Amino acid sequence: WLEGDCRSYGAVGLYQPFVEMIRAWLGIDHTEREIVVRTRLRARLPSLYDGDAENALMYIGHLLGVQPEPGHRDVLREGDAEDLAAGTRAAFCDWTRRLAKQAPVVVAIEGLHEADVATCEMLEDLLALTDRAPVMIVMSSRPDRDTPAWQFRANAMTNFGHRFEELALDPISAEAAGQLLDITASDLL
Repeated sequence: WLEGDCRSYGAVGLYQPFVEMIRAWLGIDHTEREIVVRTRLRARLPSLYDGDAENALMYIGHLLGVQPEPGHRDVLREGDAEDLAAGTRAAFCDWTRRLAKQAPVVVAIEGLHEADVATCEMLEDLLALTDRAPVMIVMSSRPDRDTPAWQFRANAMTNFGHRFEELALDPISAEAAGQLLDITASDLL
């Protein structure tokens, strides 16, 4: 179960829900020092890659904001931003595919309506993976037509209708909202 959240508040970077997923898999939170992140990456990734995890270390490390190792620095700087984004997405999808070889994977994203374009592009790449590996994508989103999430939804319905299921929820009634607030308020006391 890989879980991430798209936030509208705070300083968050591109691909935020995917960063959260990898951090959870590594057993680290956002307050960990870079050396801890680097050490955990070096300890965990090779087992998924039969020992040859250099490409994954480079791009997933970049995704997590780890300073690249000297040999990786030049590779990451050689291409343009589009090449870097494509390499990052490919590395994340490959990591997910390798996890799915061990057990089915659920990629759960909360609040997709707050997602940036890069996050939705990563999800589109993951959609293609669902045809080749036991990967399920679950997300929640408001039906905001002016967001990248709405474009992702349209793509998923059009190109992955065989794998797409939408559960639309009606707005909560005023009475039910009041009851929910009463319950929440009583829990806080």
